[in-house]
Order: sequence, then C-alpha cells, then structure tokens
Amino acid sequence: MINDIRFKTALLESLSWDEDQLQALYEYLGHAFNTDMLTHPEAIINDITKHFGESTGECFAEILKEVMDTYNLKYTGDIN
Repeated sequence: MINDIRFKTALLESLSWDEDQLQALYEYLGHAFNTDMLTHPEAIINDITKHFGESTGECFAEILKEVMDTYNLKYTGDIN
C-alpha cells in the first residue's frame, strides 16, 4: 500500500526528491513492520521525524491515517 504512486510522490517530495532517502525510509519501514515486536505507530512516526525530518514524519502520519481509514482500522491515540 505504501508503494502507491500518490504516497511515493508525497514521500519523495517530503524528502526533497532524494530517492536514496526514500529507499532508506522503505528499509526502515520494512524493519519496523516486519519485526517480531510490535511497534506503536507514534514510535514509528517519531523515528521517521528524527531520522528523515519533520516534513516526512507528518507526511507518513497522513498516509498512515488514510491507510487505517481504508481498512476501517481505528486508532484513538494521537497520530500528529
């Protein structure tokens, strides 16, 4: 889902069109989502903000909200 062209374009824009950074972000997300330990969405967003910048953290938070809404997943915490 995250490879959707709209999401990829938004993430690239948030990364100043740096495809190497996008690949690094995808690698981070692959690790975050495929580990045996569950990672809270806020922790993932905070890590993205720390390592990739505020713009990318905010962009990912918006993407996450849309994906959760698409699959009718509800999260009552704060995702930016």
